[in-house]
Amino acid sequence: MAGFSSEAHGLLSERIRLALKRRFEGDSSFSMPAKFNFSSKGAYATFSTNLFPRDKADARKIYLEARVVVKTAIEEHIGEEGEIIEYEVSEGRILDGGRVWFYVLEGFIVEAYCFTCKSISFARVLHERDPRKGDEWVSVDVDENLDTPWFNES
Repeated sequence: MAGFSSEAHGLLSERIRLALKRRFEGDSSFSMPAKFNFSSKGAYATFSTNLFPRDKADARKIYLEARVVVKTAIEEHIGEEGEIIEYEVSEGRILDGGRVWFYVLEGFIVEAYCFTCKSISFARVLHERDPRKGDEWVSVDVDENLDTPWFNES
């Protein structure tokens, strides 16, 4: 990603990935091993993971801890050089092909505008349930745009 001012500052999506790996990769007491997916193309980066509990009763605990990890990583990245908008989700649905695939039991969504890297990031931490099997897990997804027109000077 040469040429972007975020190089010295680092990618928020990568910061969140590393923070979640530190928290959940070594502690298998209540979560299954997770796959941490990071990808980038041009000025766009994404990160995603699903954190599955060993015991369904631990899904909420994983959600609350993942939420703190993501919130802390965003606040440390942005500091006083940006804007953070937070949303609390009390319920929701994930539709695919016009059908409900998953229910959102609770969630936390953030828009982060980094004045240092001139980027905008969207992060979400969702506690989900499969209506067919009853399984629960936590998904974390981050979309980061390092070439957003939000910072173009008029």
